[in-house]
Amino acid sequence: RNDDLPPHFLKLFATVWFTWPSFPAWWLISAEGLGLIGDSKSNSVGFAILNIISKGTFTFVMLDIGSQYKKRSERKSEISRSAAAPDAPDSPSVSANWLVKSLQDFERTCSHFSEPEKKEMLKID
Repeated sequence: RNDDLPPHFLKLFATVWFTWPSFPAWWLISAEGLGLIGDSKSNSVGFAILNIISKGTFTFVMLDIGSQYKKRSERKSEISRSAAAPDAPDSPSVSANWLVKSLQDFERTCSHFSEPEKKEMLKID
């Protein structure tokens, strides 16, 4: 484990390292390379399968990284929310969540007013 690298970098690196070299290897044995596989349909099917495996694996690894990042961010915001008072947010993420919640509450309470009444309420003198 290397703390200088971003989280999950080695997992993504391994995915690329093990799936992408199969493309030149397949090309080498195909009709364009050494000609060990002479059928062009087999060549196309082989590249299609390699694309599905390599890009599919890459996509699932990226989705897993995104999921783990979201969980980590939620844990961090829960910790900072529990450490800070709800009326006095200290960190930007807590203040942003506090602001969004306040605006959502305001919108819910004002939804029964007409447009002219809302404009009157928001008028700044």
